Amino acid sequence: MEKPKVGDKLWLVDCGNRARSDSGESRECEVIKVGRKYFTVEYGGRYRHEVQFVIETRLEHTKYCKNYLLCDSRQDHENETEHHAWIGLFRESFAYYGRNNFTLDQLRDAAKILGIALKATNDN
Repeated sequence: MEKPKVGDKLWLVDCGNRARSDSGESRECEVIKVGRKYFTVEYGGRYRHEVQFVIETRLEHTKYCKNYLLCDSRQDHENETEHHAWIGLFRESFAYYGRNNFTLDQLRDAAKILGIALKATNDN
């Protein structure tokens, strides 16, 4: 991860309690301060809000539940959301034995695409 610079545009996404209590918004924000350990972003129209993040991890700097996630762009956020949706769908599809209708050939093709294989068993 690159160290942010003042003026960089990033994407701020509500998470945790903030996502439950508000509408789970996402918005563009701007880096306004950069220190040795932390950097600060600002967002809002008439009323400006500042949020501080740890440079090394890009996680919100707070003693409590994190309210924001930080992405490099709106597209990165959309990609991450789609990624989680696909993982959830795959997890649900494979969750219960007998509930899915995958053929052995389909499972082998999926394993090949994912680059996974069954462990060989030694019958000695």
